[in-house]
Amino acid sequence: MPVGRWSSLVATSRGGDRPRVVHVTTAHRASDVRIFERECRSIADAGLYDVYLAAAGRIPADTGVTLIPITPAPKSRAGRFASSPLKALALARILDADLWHFHDPELLPVALKLSLTGRRVIWDAHEDYIAQFNEAGAKGWVPGTAKGAVRFGTDQLLKHVDKHAAGVIAATPTIASRYANPLVVVVGNEARVGDFESCRPTFGSRRVIFTGHPSPSNLFGEVVNAVRDLPHVHLAVAGQEPWAEECRWARSVLGARFEHLGWLDRVGLAEAIDRSSLGLVTYSDLGTLKEASPTKLFEFSAAGLPVVATPNPCSTRILEASGGGFVANDFSAAAIARAIELALSDRIAWELAGKQGREWASHSGSWEPSESRLLKLYQQALGDWESLRAASNRPDT
Repeated sequence: MPVGRWSSLVATSRGGDRPRVVHVTTAHRASDVRIFERECRSIADAGLYDVYLAAAGRIPADTGVTLIPITPAPKSRAGRFASSPLKALALARILDADLWHFHDPELLPVALKLSLTGRRVIWDAHEDYIAQFNEAGAKGWVPGTAKGAVRFGTDQLLKHVDKHAAGVIAATPTIASRYANPLVVVVGNEARVGDFESCRPTFGSRRVIFTGHPSPSNLFGEVVNAVRDLPHVHLAVAGQEPWAEECRWARSVLGARFEHLGWLDRVGLAEAIDRSSLGLVTYSDLGTLKEASPTKLFEFSAAGLPVVATPNPCSTRILEASGGGFVANDFSAAAIARAIELALSDRIAWELAGKQGREWASHSGSWEPSESRLLKLYQQALGDWESLRAASNRPDT
């Protein structure tokens, strides 16, 4: 959408008597589960705010969230970091939001600029960005000679945004501990249990489902090779990116035992889980993934789908607490294959894992506590909105 039409979109869709909130992401699609399905929808459902999402892609209608379409970011990280701040600044010059909610590290300069000019900004820390630079092999898109400078610059930007933002949201307690802002809350990646309560996974299908990016960090190659060595097992991949080359390779290895489902909405994902026997939660052993709190683990558990996971500490802790799955001994294809085979060798153990995972998700792993913390943070960040609006004499448009 051309920049000139952004303001008219907001003007025609705004109620006028509520704070105006704009989420901005240039790294994630508009349909991103954390950003749209949980955060934006929860804020809209509260009925207290006019909620907008500036992102590339599409979202379902009638959710209470107004999409502000932006062009997709370049595929390269360097291109994204160069173009995305300019795009967000153009948006900020057009829109008069009461609260800006940013989701991507390339938007840190924009978050800081708006904070320093008196705008209210929420910084959403999906990941531990400094740890990524400190991890050997991480941030491979940054030339070796520039890594130190980029790490220092990112660290300084984070510190200043932390100091000046109206609040900080962190995906895990470990990430939250990195920030000193007076309003830091943990908003996790738990599932909306109601989205999956009708699911009844199928033990006899022998189908394992892999959701998300089929990338090396998600051990997609190891997963394909694990399934290759289990001739009775089928692999289904669901994700919003085409990943054509990876899927062609997987199909060449597995033949008819491979299925690419494409991007799935909540209903489509629930239906895919219904036809599956196991959910895969696989990550490499990079230190930056030790505390990964994967959405898929919560969703599979909420659906009663037993999980096979690699031994990353966070996933291991969750599965030990929930009893909802099986952890491979290491990160190799052979270990993943053994865990899948073990999980599918005993129907009674499989049923128990599914039952325990669902029970855990409905209590310890449900979205509601995070939703409450999110809404409380918004109330605190915008608590004096009426008085400030009156003082600035800003007209409703």
